[in-house]
Amino acid sequence: MKIGCSKIALSTLFLLSLTSLCAQGPSPMAANPKMDEFIGVLEQTSFIKNFKRYRNNTEAKILEIKGDQQLQLDQKSVTKLKVAYKQSQFKFDEVLDQLKRDLANPATRSRIKKSPELFSATYQHLFEDAKLYCDNEFHQKADALLKKDGDPLALLVLDTLFSLFKSFMDRQAADKAFNAAYLETKFIDPLRFKSWDRVTE
Repeated sequence: MKIGCSKIALSTLFLLSLTSLCAQGPSPMAANPKMDEFIGVLEQTSFIKNFKRYRNNTEAKILEIKGDQQLQLDQKSVTKLKVAYKQSQFKFDEVLDQLKRDLANPATRSRIKKSPELFSATYQHLFEDAKLYCDNEFHQKADALLKKDGDPLALLVLDTLFSLFKSFMDRQAADKAFNAAYLETKFIDPLRFKSWDRVTE
């Protein structure tokens, strides 16, 4: 009888502990001042500022389509725009995911250190391909539907961005201070385009 009570007590304690852990949710990522400093410098580059401006303008256009009830927009055209935006979002995510994989790979980071200009050219091409699709399939058609002039934005070259990666890794012995997961959470994920439904005021 005592053994049975002990088992019940242990089971209850385990369940209470599990419930407590679930209620707390995932533990926050520990602060990394060196990575925060590095990310802060990256976010001041012309490329990142321009990329964010392009993303924000794209999402603002979605808000305009959603919010102006007086336009009486053709719903078939809006549905096509949703598809084009989703595909644009996917294309930008592919580039960001590739960047995430490259930065998580120590061997690739070593190659970036040796030839940052090569990676600059590669990612410039990838980003501009995604932007060209978004310009042609979403922005131009959205502007026509909204009867407004476009706001062309050019993505700037990535030389500065990858030079900063090289500079950072040169300063840190054996890349010990480079935390790819931290960079993904604090820098890459916030760059992503929101889904159509998540674009709100």
